[in-house]
Amino acid sequence: MVTEGPGAARPPASVAATIASRAEVSGRKVFSSQRVDELFTRTVGIGTVVFGAQAVAIGLTTPSSTERPGGIVVIVLMSAAIVWVAWSSVILRGMRVASLVFCWTYLVCLVLWPFIVDVPGGSAAEPWVWYLLTVAGACAVYAVSIRAAVAYTLVSPVIYGIVRAATNDPEEWAVSVFDASYGIIIGLVVLVVGVTFRRSATGVDLARDAALARYDEAVRLHAVEAERVEVDAIVHDSVLAALQAADRAASPDQARAATSLAVKALAHFRNAGLAPADSDAVVTTGELAAALATAAVSMERTIGVTSLGSRDRAVPSVVAEAMVLAATQAMQNSIQHAGSGPVERSVTVRTTGDAGVIITIDDDGDGFDPELIEPGRLGVRVSIVERMTSTGGSAVVDSAPGRGTSVRLSWSPREDGADL
Repeated sequence: MVTEGPGAARPPASVAATIASRAEVSGRKVFSSQRVDELFTRTVGIGTVVFGAQAVAIGLTTPSSTERPGGIVVIVLMSAAIVWVAWSSVILRGMRVASLVFCWTYLVCLVLWPFIVDVPGGSAAEPWVWYLLTVAGACAVYAVSIRAAVAYTLVSPVIYGIVRAATNDPEEWAVSVFDASYGIIIGLVVLVVGVTFRRSATGVDLARDAALARYDEAVRLHAVEAERVEVDAIVHDSVLAALQAADRAASPDQARAATSLAVKALAHFRNAGLAPADSDAVVTTGELAAALATAAVSMERTIGVTSLGSRDRAVPSVVAEAMVLAATQAMQNSIQHAGSGPVERSVTVRTTGDAGVIITIDDDGDGFDPELIEPGRLGVRVSIVERMTSTGGSAVVDSAPGRGTSVRLSWSPREDGADL
């Protein structure tokens, strides 16, 4: 018997849609060493272009830098290194090689500088190579190890200071020391910033990989647990039922019934896991109530099924199947254990305001104490409670000796996590 009541409905969001949205979010580009490396590459390239253009322009307009052929050669070499670094930063390829070439070319130019300027001394203005000192330090941070970058950051300003003192008025040695000290300070700042950002990004990547690994392990464990619950439920609902029927068979009809149960149990095992339910498929609460009514008709006792609320409420098919199986097991338990006298049994399907559904199986039989159920008994623990839990729902068994039993199966999108 199926009766229905009024109500409104809205389909809940499916679990598949939620997983898809989370996968879309996890697929976005995140803050990582790859992004920091790209940012560092662009920054070094821009700095090289800005300071390199300034240095070359000053070098070409300074007579002492161009009156000797060697000065022109040095400017051309550094210009080629600047263009190489700038182009590598644009295409994001070959940047380390270009930076390494720039560092060594700059050191060579510093060493040769005293021999290619026109006249030593006479000018307090910084030579054009000064504007490339910090750029060379940044290239070293990008291209070599941390120890080598520290050594380059300390050594290159010292070489510049010596060259500056050799090509300037001897009385202006303080300017050379100041320039070298300034170059060391700026170079160390660039070094600390670059190394800090890179290490932080690497730490973020490692933490993200560890979190994903833990998530994958949790998903695997959940799948294993769900499979265990399914196998235990199949064993209890099919195999044990067939064995009990065979043990109690006292007539040819009962033997045939036991044989039929055994055949169904074998078929259930063959089909288990071969055709997994589509996570996007849904059934209505009306179809759910109809399935419960069909199960109730097949029972040995009369059980009425009542539907309250909307019959158009959408429920994931995986959840609906679990609820029907759990309710069927509760009905079977009631027939077997509620007592041999007259017992009123009923099943109620009710929709809730949060797009969920509740199935209640009641009887006014002998009742029992749920705390005294033996661990080896799978009927309540596996076929009802764990089966509902594995699909994101819940099951509550309320019973006591002498006052009947009520089994409440509930599921809602919020409880299942589909709306997160």
